Amino acid sequence: MALLAAGLLAPAGAEALADDDRPVQLLPGLDAQPLEPDYAPENEDVFQPQKPARSKDAVEIDELEAVGPDGTGLGESAGGNLPATIWRGSKRDYVEALMARLPTSGPSLTMRRLAIGLLATQATPPEGGGPPGSFLSARAGALAAMGEYQIAAALLANAPTSPALDAVRARIETDLDFLAGGEEFARACTHTREEVKRSGEPYWQKALIFCQIIGGEAEAGRIGLDVLRDGGEPDKAFLVLADAVLGSKAKLEALPDPTPLHFAMLKRAKRPIPESASEGANPALMRLIAASADTPMKLRLAAVERAELAGTVPAESVGKFYEVQQFKKAELTNPLKAAEKLSGPMARALIYRAILAEPTPDGQAKLMQAGFARARQDKAFPMFARVVFPLLAKIEQTPALAFFAGDAARALLAGGEPAMAKRWHTLAAEQGRSDPALFDIAVSLWPVMALAEQTTGEPFKPDLFDAWLKVNGGTATPEAAQRASLTVTLMKALGLQVPDQVVLDITLGGGNETASVPPPALVDALGKAAAEQRSGETGLLSLAALGNDGPTRASTLTLALTVQSLNNAGLALPARTLALEAALGKGL
Repeated sequence: MALLAAGLLAPAGAEALADDDRPVQLLPGLDAQPLEPDYAPENEDVFQPQKPARSKDAVEIDELEAVGPDGTGLGESAGGNLPATIWRGSKRDYVEALMARLPTSGPSLTMRRLAIGLLATQATPPEGGGPPGSFLSARAGALAAMGEYQIAAALLANAPTSPALDAVRARIETDLDFLAGGEEFARACTHTREEVKRSGEPYWQKALIFCQIIGGEAEAGRIGLDVLRDGGEPDKAFLVLADAVLGSKAKLEALPDPTPLHFAMLKRAKRPIPESASEGANPALMRLIAASADTPMKLRLAAVERAELAGTVPAESVGKFYEVQQFKKAELTNPLKAAEKLSGPMARALIYRAILAEPTPDGQAKLMQAGFARARQDKAFPMFARVVFPLLAKIEQTPALAFFAGDAARALLAGGEPAMAKRWHTLAAEQGRSDPALFDIAVSLWPVMALAEQTTGEPFKPDLFDAWLKVNGGTATPEAAQRASLTVTLMKALGLQVPDQVVLDITLGGGNETASVPPPALVDALGKAAAEQRSGETGLLSLAALGNDGPTRASTLTLALTVQSLNNAGLALPARTLALEAALGKGL
């Protein structure tokens, strides 16, 4: 045990704890804006439409003639550090098709940052013809579909005029105005009346009907609404909301695929946001749901958690929402027992309140353990870890708290603090020299610490793996087998020299998964793109493979495919952060 403990204390690589080796934000300038729980949309805009003119506060647009208008991108603060060659070797029409199929609400910061980086980076467009501006419009349209309306508007701010760019610019500006509400409705309707003359897109027909109704042309709006209804308009929510704006008492039962226009109509009709709206909302609309003072707090709380997971709300805002939740005195007196009967968001809010009220580090640690356990059940561990980070960072690594080392280290890794996590790991390893239980905690951390610290080509450590496998329970149960398979799969995908025999023994050890896997055509395309170093295409295909379920719910096969492909294509940082996010979310 002493030799293994020494091995656990050794860094995973020669530069394991170097500052520039730590997992960092791919897009450090894209911090989400804080959101207050008592926020009322009538008093302040959630979205500030991006003006086309430059200002000292605007996102700087890099315009290098070498890439042309279609290659225009944002500065490093929004575009990340991706090279201008990310589309080299790719075909334009294929890349544009992939952009249109990107997941829009995946619960993953890594996925969001990678997607924005790929779409907003200034880079030479891929090969192939197309109308001027079509590639830039595809990028902006994909950003808008993700709810990144302001970044999309900034990307287009200084772009030249072309039919493709003008169409997507008008749609984004109109959506921003509909989201902002108030006087911006008038500007949105001005855009709408201009665009409906040029475009037969159904969006503009529906927007015109809304504008006619609120602009004193109710009869014209009714006629247009009847035409849509007689034509079998599939957007049933729009029909109900249009009637509501006209004065109907009809209730909107569901809003499965909400848009900014829907939210503008809800606001104008003074109707509550249906609970189903949060299921299909993009992250920006989730933020809007959370900000709606007229929406039940239960729905707002769930929305703000999902918005944090998707990266549009900072963790501190979730904490503020937790703080204002109302609980009975008995629940506050015995929070852990009461939390068992509450929904996930409310349970986490109650536990968070208890952590704030707890005066001792020991008590805080035990409450955090309970909160982490509940968050893992709901696939929300990374989010809750980031919420409690300011409190966790104040707890000192003392021998009396070594029992907490495993949870503390994992939470700190989720918060992007591997150096702080390492101190807890070291504490468990040192105390584990004389305490078998603490030794097991240190060993259990080995996979996630290795994923956070390893470098490509690093040799595999069979003694540590064997010790971890024993603590894991071998592969005796499906759950244990899945953890073991995930461990060796992610390590190998990141370039660790895991022996093929170990991979074979573990991956064939049982633990069949129920998670879906990508179609064979996507698997083949991803492998080829990575092998040929088509980094941008590899990134888009990886995001498509993960889908809106994200890495926490993805199958081991999907994770192996995406992590290895990203790593092989030169996207090492998102590959590693994705692997670590998946490992922590799946309970390693």
